[in-house]
Amino acid sequence: MEQKSGGFRRWTVIAIAVVLVTALHFGNVGGEIGLHMVHRELYFVPILLSAFWFGFRSGLAVALLVSALYLLGLVVVGFHHVAPLVAVLQTAVFILAAGLLGWLAERQRVEQAEEAEADKLQALGQAASALSFDLQNFVRTMERLYAKAGGFGVQDLDAEFAQQMARARILMATVESFVPKRHIAPVAEDLNLAVSRYLDEEWTSVAGRRVRLVRDLDPTGCPAFVDQGQVVWVLDKLLQNALDVTRPGGEVRVFTRCEEKACLLGVEDHGPGIPADQQEKLFTPFFTTKGAGTGLALAGSMRTMREMGGDIVVRSEPGKGSLFTLVVPGGVPQGCKEGGEA
Repeated sequence: MEQKSGGFRRWTVIAIAVVLVTALHFGNVGGEIGLHMVHRELYFVPILLSAFWFGFRSGLAVALLVSALYLLGLVVVGFHHVAPLVAVLQTAVFILAAGLLGWLAERQRVEQAEEAEADKLQALGQAASALSFDLQNFVRTMERLYAKAGGFGVQDLDAEFAQQMARARILMATVESFVPKRHIAPVAEDLNLAVSRYLDEEWTSVAGRRVRLVRDLDPTGCPAFVDQGQVVWVLDKLLQNALDVTRPGGEVRVFTRCEEKACLLGVEDHGPGIPADQQEKLFTPFFTTKGAGTGLALAGSMRTMREMGGDIVVRSEPGKGSLFTLVVPGGVPQGCKEGGEA
């Protein structure tokens, strides 16, 4: 109803504009030629508005209507300030402008609709990914506990359990069908390089938030054998969360530390912190501490890290801030270089 009301108001504006411009243009036939030219150009206002608001066909229809009124008015009052050929050319410009802007407006709407659809599919994929990961863990845990207990010892219950686990696997397969296929390409590289490249790209946007970003990378290097693009994707989610909870003038620290079998990549903020009861739910799909959050970013981040053999560790204290640490599998058997932290 609201959309229809908005459309009616816009058409009313266009109609009033056409009437006013026509009255101005033909109301004083003997006026100065300069004013007549200005009034004529004002016809572009309703033409362009209709094309922009309603698209190609509506813009073209208004342009044809304006052209008819314009030529009819000249026939009635006479071609005092313009030759007939020039008048016809002017109407051609009206129609061309309406067609061009209408086409561009419709093309923009189509692109926006496609982007919105892509965003929905991405959100669905993230949700499916997180749910699939949790379902897999749940089913495997239940089957392991069942096997460890030696079953229920009651034939009917054992059969029911097997049936429900089969249904759970079917559900899991259905959810996984919505997960976009990802190609993980592990590369042996110093994780510091990937982190530095990412922070260099984000530096401008961080400065715009008036937040100090501290880069504290292990000087001995941080060799890792993972898909560093996926690690940076997780880092981006954690950094954006940290920036969201940090007030202007505050500080966010990104650091790396090399250990014997892993690289630690951390994001530390001094925001409000996370209560202990919420920390346990952070990586649960659809759980969020943000009013406008989806609850999928952290769940997807945990799934990504565990697929690569890593993990995410959280340490937070209300009123003092939070520390999220990515445990990234190391890239060399001997771990850190000589002189580094272990």
